[in-house]
Amino acid sequence: MLKRLGVPVMVFIFVLVIGCERMDTDKVVEDSSGKNQEGNMAGMDGAAPVMASPSAAATIVLGNNAFTVEIAKTPEERARGLMNRESLAENFGMWFVFPEMGNEEFWMKDTLIPLDLVFVNDSMKVVHIIENAPPGSTELLSSPEPFMFVLEIAGGTVQNKGIKSGDKVEKRIGPN
Repeated sequence: MLKRLGVPVMVFIFVLVIGCERMDTDKVVEDSSGKNQEGNMAGMDGAAPVMASPSAAATIVLGNNAFTVEIAKTPEERARGLMNRESLAENFGMWFVFPEMGNEEFWMKDTLIPLDLVFVNDSMKVVHIIENAPPGSTELLSSPEPFMFVLEIAGGTVQNKGIKSGDKVEKRIGPN
């Protein structure tokens, strides 16, 4: 009886180990064609592997509006951004963190939903806003003012919540 169970048990363990390796968030994400996904931001060469998920979460507060955000602080996380997401819940988004003030460029390639981009400087002040960036566009998007952070939220949120240039931003650690 034990000899009969040995082969199926070994096959089960093998399948389990292989499945766990594929779930490892440090692995390169593959799209349905089996090819590695490339970055979704201009300025990225697309050669770096794309991480399966951002590194942390926080709350970003603009006036009376709180957003639970995923933090994208590595080049790989920033390159992936919100691409291939079919929806984004109200009051959720992604907070892009750059190592220094600058004028990085974004694009909406492989992004399936319209997004509002809120550019924030190192003094935590909104310096520029792009509303309803169209999904799938390869037009380069940036701010005329240098920035260190970008909040991406669902398209239309800036208008609905009255967010404007000059607003102060507060970042809190943790989901809420």
